[in-house]
Amino acid sequence: MILAALLFVLSPLHQDWGKGPVQWIMTADEQHQWGQLTNDDEAEKFIALFWARRDPTLKAEFEQRVSAADERFADHDAQGKVITRGAMSDRGRALVILGFPQQIKAKLHEPGKPRAHEIWVWEKEVAQQKFDAPRIEIAFYEDVKGVYHSDRDYPDLTAAVAVTMKKMIVNPDLKEAPAAAAVAHSEPRPIVTRKGEPGAHQLVVVKDPNTLMNSDTGDPFANITSDKVFTKQDELAYAFEYCGDKDPLKLTVAIRGMSKGKKLNISAPPEDVHADPMTTVPGCGMVRAEIPLSNLPISAGTFTFAIKLDDGVQSYSLSQDFQVQ
Repeated sequence: MILAALLFVLSPLHQDWGKGPVQWIMTADEQHQWGQLTNDDEAEKFIALFWARRDPTLKAEFEQRVSAADERFADHDAQGKVITRGAMSDRGRALVILGFPQQIKAKLHEPGKPRAHEIWVWEKEVAQQKFDAPRIEIAFYEDVKGVYHSDRDYPDLTAAVAVTMKKMIVNPDLKEAPAAAAVAHSEPRPIVTRKGEPGAHQLVVVKDPNTLMNSDTGDPFANITSDKVFTKQDELAYAFEYCGDKDPLKLTVAIRGMSKGKKLNISAPPEDVHADPMTTVPGCGMVRAEIPLSNLPISAGTFTFAIKLDDGVQSYSLSQDFQVQ
């Protein structure tokens, strides 16, 4: 039998199993072993052992990440034809290995770089748990053709990948997959929690940015409530949900109220933002950022934080009141 002819049956998501997105989470030794296989029985045993050595939740999360990467990060030519599937792009590789970042920031042109930057951030408890580091920041720059490439000026990617790959493998000494392994991984773990309605929803403002975390396994907005009282030393962190297929989005934020007896209306220039896909709410994403209140000319009082989001088809307005003491 020809091995390649049956790989699609063995792994429904990938015709060339060892050459598709799964290569991103294979060790160098595993890639070598895969290349030495000579028949379908060997391939099936290899795949079963591959997943059995890893965290039992990884296979379902991997498939969800591949799907999200393919949907969002594909490279296209001038006619709109896909030239690189999303999961095989630089951003797709990062998503498949590292999972969803807590925050995605957009930067416009920087000296020495062709075009815009997209910066992915994990920090504090989340970064420590995932990467054994207090903060991980990786970046991608856009070339003149609109293709994003890993930015080597942000060195955290190599370290984050190394730690993540090591933590994936929980049974490194396993030589043969248990008989139940194939059954246990035959169906992806269901993680979809709800259906999102089109448009922008669920604006929240909080003091702790780590409250606003995306998740591969739960609804990021399920247990978040807005903080009502802030101090000048706090961050005003905000997040909202956008359900739709437009990217990037045009966002304008504003703070209105009274400060020292005078009417205050602070409005930032419109900027392009990207919604970080939420695995558990298909078709929806989280937009997240933070504003240091110490940088704003405000005093004690009641204010309204407002956003206007334009996806090129429709505009949405959301707001939340808060107090500064």
